[in-house]
Amino acid sequence: MSSTLPEDGGLGVFPVAVRKVVVQSKDDGHLVFLQQVGGDVVFPIAVGLLEAAAIAHFLNGAIAARPVTHELFVSAIGALGGAVKAAVIETLLGGVFYAKLIIVASDGARHELDCRPSDGICAALEAGAPIFATREVLARVSSATP
Repeated sequence: MSSTLPEDGGLGVFPVAVRKVVVQSKDDGHLVFLQQVGGDVVFPIAVGLLEAAAIAHFLNGAIAARPVTHELFVSAIGALGGAVKAAVIETLLGGVFYAKLIIVASDGARHELDCRPSDGICAALEAGAPIFATREVLARVSSATP
């Protein structure tokens, strides 16, 4: 992984995309691999089985017979006049990633909700919103020893 980051316009965040989902047959070890858009930084985030399956189904174009939790959440935000604008993977502390879901309310107010990265990724994918990682996260994962 490279430690060089292209300029982000001073925003401190860079777009990332889901590149691969690994769903293990055992209870743990499910991973979502994110890659910096236009860069070579790729990093895994451990997620729960349900979230891994939801992200994998989304990437494969599968549609659930009934709404799953993140679909309901995004739909409820829309029904109230708001919109999911982005998910941001913002820090890595003690091997745990932390994220925020950015929502804009019907009155234009911006809200940042603390969330698990997997929930933020699911909601962003469902809403067609971008996923970002901070400069700090990309620097930390790109300098990690494999």
